[in-house]
Amino acid sequence: MRQSDLPDELVIGVIEMKIQTSALKGLLDRTQRKHTVAGATNPQVVACMIRGDGQGTASVTSLVKDGVTSLSRFSCDAESPTGCAIPIPDIERIKGALKFHGGLLTLSFHHGKLRLKSGAKSTTLLASENAKAFPHSPHSLGEWERRSMEQANSITYHSSSFPSGDGTVLYTTKNGTKINPMFSAEIDAVELFEAVRCVNMNSQKSNTFTFTLKDRVLSLTVGGDLKGATTTVLRDDIPLNDGSFEAAYHGGLNHVLQHLNGSLTLNFLDFRSFNQGIAMLITHGERDFIYQAGIVDG
Repeated sequence: MRQSDLPDELVIGVIEMKIQTSALKGLLDRTQRKHTVAGATNPQVVACMIRGDGQGTASVTSLVKDGVTSLSRFSCDAESPTGCAIPIPDIERIKGALKFHGGLLTLSFHHGKLRLKSGAKSTTLLASENAKAFPHSPHSLGEWERRSMEQANSITYHSSSFPSGDGTVLYTTKNGTKINPMFSAEIDAVELFEAVRCVNMNSQKSNTFTFTLKDRVLSLTVGGDLKGATTTVLRDDIPLNDGSFEAAYHGGLNHVLQHLNGSLTLNFLDFRSFNQGIAMLITHGERDFIYQAGIVDG
């Protein structure tokens, strides 16, 4: 019997994950973090590593292409061994293959090949953690994930659904300085998406989202006056002692938020003493987040 005829679990070195096809597609859609620059919409992440925790969850942690302005972690349900890591060298190509699969998918990686199997159908593609993280990048996919994971370790995040129930967020800088949010607000994901999607009103190609806290009101402004600047009140019940601020962000929030639902928490972190403006950390569920650096004038 040839090795290729053996069941996957009997082939030495096979890494395998079982995941719903729709869940994997949703995970990859979120991970791509598409955004619009100079009128062109492109993904900020083109390849990734999917990691299983052995406890029913798979996740992707990745910095965007510039390695500085944004970091995200997204997850979904999946069954896999602890420490399972599967390279996705081209997210768009894998999504193209997923269009021809459905239901429960077995995702396996062995000897430089990625296999997608659902029912009687099996698709094989080349894959490696040594593939480039981005076209023309000096970093491999494996290196980029390690760099992303190291950065993610700066964020300590406990959602209110944790046993502690404290809903705390803490950012620790490289020099050990600990930064708590200067302000946090819970927002429904659909309501926030309805606000950010106005950035495309009348076919605008803007990519700027400005959050303002003033007079107990948290609002978001997008777009320009020529084709429509839109301000949406997100919360109008903010306590008086939370102060005021204005912070602007890029990062394609309109693209990523269309794939989220449920409750989100917007956390604003003050890095102005580091000359880095006000960062935003959007937390979602028990482990997912989007960290977005603020736009600094000058």
